[in-house]
Formats: sequence, structure tokens, C-alpha cells
Amino acid sequence: MTLHEELVKKWDVLEFGVKSRVKNEYDGQMILYIIDRPNYKNTEKLKAILESIERHSKEVLEEITEMYNQVTG
Repeated sequence: MTLHEELVKKWDVLEFGVKSRVKNEYDGQMILYIIDRPNYKNTEKLKAILESIERHSKEVLEEITEMYNQVTG
């Protein structure tokens, strides 16, 4: 799977505010531009956006887990 395919796959399934956090870091129009172009060549930008998605996904998961534990605990 190419970096571009990985980005498209992950972007399509993002939920719970992860997209908005990534968009605070990278321009949303730029992300859509990259997603719409399968031949996009800037691998450093693709890697950076994927890393941002991973980081913010973990943050959101930790926040949700903490809220759940506070409600049930």
C-alpha cells in the first residue's frame, strides 16, 4: 500500500474530532488536494500528515478512555 493509499484509507474512517485536530495542524484544503491526487509526490508531507493522524487518534482515544473511566468509576 502506498503512502497516499494509506492516507486516503485513514482519512475516510476518522471520527471523534481527529480530523478537526489534524486540520488545526495542516490546512484542510491542502489535505483534500493531496487526497484527490493519487500521484502526489511529496512523501515527507504524506508521512507528516499520517503521523499527525496517528498522534491525534491516540490523544482522542486516551481522552475518551479517561472520560469513560470517570463515568463508570
